[in-house]
Amino acid sequence: MGLQKYFSLGCFLCLCFLLALKPQLSHSLTLQEALTEAESQSPESQIWRAEDARIHAQKWQAWGEAFPQVNAYAQYGKVSIPIEMGAFGEVFGGFASLLDSNQLSNFGPPSNPLINTADQYSYGLEIQQSLFSFGRLSQTVKIANYEEKALLLSQQRRRNELKYQVLQAYGGVLLAQARLQVLKSSAQRHQENESFLERNFKAGAGARAHLLMAKAAVLALEPQILQAEKAVQISRLQLGTLLGRKTALNDSLQPIATQASLADTSEVNTSSPWENQRKDYKALELQIKSLEGQAKYMEMLGRPSLGASAKLGITAFEADQLADPDYRDWMIGLAFRWNLFNGRQNHYRSQQMMAEVAILQTRQQQMKNYIQMDIASALADARSCTRSLNAAKEAVEAAREAWELHNDAYKRGTGLLSDVLSSEEMYRLQELAVLAAYWECQFASVRLKLALGKDVL
Repeated sequence: MGLQKYFSLGCFLCLCFLLALKPQLSHSLTLQEALTEAESQSPESQIWRAEDARIHAQKWQAWGEAFPQVNAYAQYGKVSIPIEMGAFGEVFGGFASLLDSNQLSNFGPPSNPLINTADQYSYGLEIQQSLFSFGRLSQTVKIANYEEKALLLSQQRRRNELKYQVLQAYGGVLLAQARLQVLKSSAQRHQENESFLERNFKAGAGARAHLLMAKAAVLALEPQILQAEKAVQISRLQLGTLLGRKTALNDSLQPIATQASLADTSEVNTSSPWENQRKDYKALELQIKSLEGQAKYMEMLGRPSLGASAKLGITAFEADQLADPDYRDWMIGLAFRWNLFNGRQNHYRSQQMMAEVAILQTRQQQMKNYIQMDIASALADARSCTRSLNAAKEAVEAAREAWELHNDAYKRGTGLLSDVLSSEEMYRLQELAVLAAYWECQFASVRLKLALGKDVL
């Protein structure tokens, strides 16, 4: 029973250890999972959410003028009251007990006009409702709609750019790992030659110079392998940062399908107005319209406005009367306001915005030219990458066959070691070249879609 008890306890501890270790085990990450993670956790996605909150608040701010404005007020101050005006004797007779003046007892014809002062206390609520603003409300809403559409198009473009960056970083990791594997395979082939030469030398059938040449070839690859391992670590760190992770990426990456590297360029015409398909170009157009609308709104601030106004409160001349309902003060009516002169501040602000519109229009023309050059460059890369990839594949097959022939001939004693070493180096270089050509095709296809304004991946 004692052994069974200790065995059960040991199994339980092992199970706990495996459960604790499970989150740290390597996970296989696909490209689609990397794209999804980047769109949800990357720093750029946090900026998108903040921009959405900002534009939502801006739209509500635009509609704020359509809602009533409710204000609470409380005032205390000195007020002036004319006291010897016979025509208004009855009006001000009720204030006689409130003002400390000897003239208040006699409201006869004026002898010497005087102005007296009194304390005034007031508090209550004021409500103002805009009824007609001569187009300012609709203009504000229109500007907010332009801003929202421009932001949506800009975010769609930036999402595609983020996908392209993720593809580059994802492919960078796979390319760095493939380069490392090529260098290790080359080192292994050199080590096999070195072992073969060492056995022959010990048997007295080889030259020491050949053995030293093979050993030097092995050692020459060590720095390249170390650099390749460093490149793998850096590429993983870059991908993890792009995905919003705080540490380097430890997941194993799944390869990308080869057919995704082929780009259809038959229907692409560089003379067509592709800028109308670019979301960043459309976003700039909407930004120009928004600025034009803002300039128009600044000019519209000089127009009059009509609204309803209501007030309910207490106005008293002594502090102990503030709770007396007999001193209620109320008003309801219409309010008409028209700013006749303010130093033409709104006009000059409108001119500043129109100058910014002219700047954006110039940049729009520059962007149009840049888009045409971007499409032409991406199209040339997409058309040439397939031929480059096919040529690299044929070259690596030829280099592999040449190395095998030279290696077999040398082992039979009919070849030269220099031929083996040079053919092996050529084989290694061609393997690296075919990797670069393969990933160039992967990137060229997506880069062309991005230049044409299409959704990538």
